[in-house]
Amino acid sequence: MPSSSLSSRRRRAAAVLLVVMAATLVAPDAVAAEAPVSEHPEIVATSELALELHGRWVTVGDTAAYLSFVEARDRVAELTAIALGRDPDEMVAAWADSDLDGQVAVLSAMTQLGVPWRRNARSEGEAFDCSGLTSYSWARAGVEIERSSRNQFRTAAEVDREEARLGDLVWYPGHIMLFLGVGSAVVHSPTHGRDVEFLELSERRSSWVRFADPTPDTAGS
Repeated sequence: MPSSSLSSRRRRAAAVLLVVMAATLVAPDAVAAEAPVSEHPEIVATSELALELHGRWVTVGDTAAYLSFVEARDRVAELTAIALGRDPDEMVAAWADSDLDGQVAVLSAMTQLGVPWRRNARSEGEAFDCSGLTSYSWARAGVEIERSSRNQFRTAAEVDREEARLGDLVWYPGHIMLFLGVGSAVVHSPTHGRDVEFLELSERRSSWVRFADPTPDTAGS
């Protein structure tokens, strides 16, 4: 084989290798951001179990049910963190440190992973739009909030990003989500052709959003 042909082939191979190496050296956060998770049967099932145990504790004061609820809640937080490429201990701690209403709201949203988006929908297991999911989730926690994304944010109490907690509303004009307690992680019903999902917002989109607490003791203060 002529040496000039061999050199040309080696140069092409080296160029391909450089492209592959560059792809593998992308920062983990850049890969994880905006990579939605809409199918995770274990998170859905464990969230449903956690809510059932929470209901049993609230209804009959079953201490064993509460302890099992905490275990199930922590497992959902752990699985969510792993799916997002985050530290499970950090997310478990953030969830445990949040108000119980926020825990129930987020767990309720997680039971609806994979449910399709549909305009003006708020139907468990069938369809949601963005504000339909947030209002459904908070209603499961006993908190009724407005139906549209704009009104939900306007009637809640805005908080600084550093003070936001699990279940707080995450809003930008035209869309609303629920905060997952760490970083820029949210659960939401996004848009036509997609399903309820959770993800880590990109740095750019994260810079647009504002946070608000929808609970009645602080809303409107």
